[in-house]
Amino acid sequence: MGTFAGGGRGRWVYPGPTTEITFENGTSLAFDNFARVLIPFDGVTDGQSLYDLWFTPKETTSAAPTTTAAAISTIPATTSIVATSTPAPGYPPPVVRQINNLIGGYYIDDEDYTDVAVLSVPSFVSLDSAEVSFQATSKEFIAKAKAAGKTKLVIDLSANGGGTILQGYDLFKQLFPTIDPYGAQRFRALESTNLIGQKYSEISEKVPRTLDTTNETLLNIEYDIASTPFNYLTDKDLEGKQFPSWPAKFGPHEHYGDNFTSLFRWNLSDVLTPLNSGGIYITGYGNLTNVTQPFAAEDVIIVTDGYCASTCTIFSELMRQQAGIKTIALGGRAKPGIIQAVGGVKGTNDLPMDYIQYLVQVAYAYATPEEQAYYNTTELGDYFSNLVFERAAPGTSYNVNFRDGLRKGDTSEEQIPLQFIYEAADCRILYTPGMTVDVTDIWKAVADSAWGGDSKCIAGNLGNSTGGYRRRSTGSTLKKRAGSVHDYPLDLYTDLRGSSVSSGDGYMMP
Repeated sequence: MGTFAGGGRGRWVYPGPTTEITFENGTSLAFDNFARVLIPFDGVTDGQSLYDLWFTPKETTSAAPTTTAAAISTIPATTSIVATSTPAPGYPPPVVRQINNLIGGYYIDDEDYTDVAVLSVPSFVSLDSAEVSFQATSKEFIAKAKAAGKTKLVIDLSANGGGTILQGYDLFKQLFPTIDPYGAQRFRALESTNLIGQKYSEISEKVPRTLDTTNETLLNIEYDIASTPFNYLTDKDLEGKQFPSWPAKFGPHEHYGDNFTSLFRWNLSDVLTPLNSGGIYITGYGNLTNVTQPFAAEDVIIVTDGYCASTCTIFSELMRQQAGIKTIALGGRAKPGIIQAVGGVKGTNDLPMDYIQYLVQVAYAYATPEEQAYYNTTELGDYFSNLVFERAAPGTSYNVNFRDGLRKGDTSEEQIPLQFIYEAADCRILYTPGMTVDVTDIWKAVADSAWGGDSKCIAGNLGNSTGGYRRRSTGSTLKKRAGSVHDYPLDLYTDLRGSSVSSGDGYMMP
């Protein structure tokens, strides 16, 4: 037996390959049991061969990131957007979706929700080949939704573990093009970060700040050095001005006994933006300024399942704090009360350890022999140790939350980073049986709670008015999305071990 929120108690029956759930209200749900193996088991015949294949550490080398600046000039022209086929189990046919299912736009096929559009964003991109199409998909869907007369927008961030930082900024600017994203950041002012910044800034001062894809030597400098936060010319200060020197950016500034850099912000109009964004320019800057706000702020709502992390938290912070968008948290532990919509870290840049080591290697590569000898006597010399890689379990990541995020308006002396601030959602709703097989039941509950005067909030309040959409039961849709393995041809899962994205500056690891 089991208890479902909003659906009473139910009984599971497992007669061989089929599972059947019968609820006290008489509705039932039957579906085939199946499993998909998402890693190859070629050659596995016993426990030892399984251990040898997947549990034996491979020798790790401290090679440079596999993504190079040259890749920016070879981004495919095709946008890889598709407008047909069901993207995932339990989802309706999309209006438009990105081919890797990283973002998609939907309408709700119900006459009571004809003015609602849904932008499903389960990722902010972890593939070099998907960066351009990700941006293009959201732009196309927003335009189609407006042309179709949609006036309400649900943004579904369920299962979003993050991705490319500037994709989060770009989506925010597509929705609110007149708002200047704040996004203040800082990192620790250490001996090692100071030495890297000194060298990177010195090199960057000697080269033109231009995106030159024809000169491989210059392009590599732009990618590895000039476009990083260790170059004071990359970022803006809190007033939107360029730092005059590396010492002005570095500081240090002491908080609770630790030293940090000056606060800085992304320069979203920087000519080198594509090197940090996977190849896109940010909406609202440069040649992309002819954009109007598609939806009123009160007509936009965000729903998450609490998994939101990394770039997802950056996007949520911008939407909530600067645009005033409210959030709904779905699910949570079996206890009453409100919960957070964001369950992941709110740091603003997660650097893999191999990239940190690479940053040091680049500093050595451009240093004179005398500088290299000096570096060996400092913290930089410690970063050549491979001990952290040798101790890591196979298939695991070893990352550092490199940058803190600070909220706009935080003028306190403490300047507490966002990852240490509790922030409750505006509303919490619970899963119903129908939501497990039909995602539109989630979207309907969100729309009802936000605009329909039929709140599903068990805690919190969206302050919606009465009237609007009529109350609907989800019980009649229980069998709608149930099916067998043949109905679900796509394997959707998060596994970045084979990802080509390894640069640590513009990317947020989940």
